[in-house]
Formats: sequence, structure tokens, C-alpha cells
Amino acid sequence: MGKIRLYVIIALCWAGIAQAAAENYPIRGRVIDRIARTPVAYASVVIVGQGDKGASADAEGNFVIENVKPGIYRLEASMLGYTSAVTPEYIVSAATLPRKIVCRAGFPDGLWITVGDYQPPRFPEGYLQ
Repeated sequence: MGKIRLYVIIALCWAGIAQAAAENYPIRGRVIDRIARTPVAYASVVIVGQGDKGASADAEGNFVIENVKPGIYRLEASMLGYTSAVTPEYIVSAATLPRKIVCRAGFPDGLWITVGDYQPPRFPEGYLQ
């Protein structure tokens, strides 16, 4: 009788460990403009290296990426009219705090849109930073 009880306790412990290892967590955060410190509405946020795992920010710049396995990740935010922003690496776990992603207004270096013969003005180096 004692051995059966011991086996049941061990089995329950292993089941609890397996359940805890299978837990997924949400990544919550906000995308904001670097200069104005205002929300970047409807920005696209993805986990770097996992392009299929991401979310769109709402009108207030808030986003939630659901069902992320515990691990070390970086996020990339992009939006038309802004350069892409990538977060430093951080750990996703039960204690993960919301992330803030700061985007810089302006087109990526070297990218300009030309309409007809119009040439956009050239800004001094570092102007948009």
C-alpha cells in the first residue's frame, strides 16, 4: 500500500512539472514615438525569428502576443512612416512585465519616395535620430 501511494505521489509531481513546462505566457507592451512619446497606433509587432508570431497594436499603441513559450526573445515593431525598432533580448516567463518599444519617425536610411521630378531634401547626418 505504501509503494502505491509513493508511485501516485511521484506521478502527480511529474505531471505538475510537465504542466508547468508547457505553460505559455502573453507578451504585453506598447509602441511609442521616440520624440513625441505618443502611441504609434496599429503598429505591427513580431517576435524576431518567428515572423508568424506577432500582433497589431491598437489605437493606443498597446499590443498582446498570446501563447509565447518561456524563453529569451527580441521584438520588432514596424509601422509606415517609422523606422523599425528592435528590443534588447529579455526573458519571457510568468513574471514578464509589459515592454515598451520606441520607434523613430522617418524612413529608413537611404529610402526615399520620389514623385515625378521631385527630389526630397537631404538632412544632415543624425538629423532624424
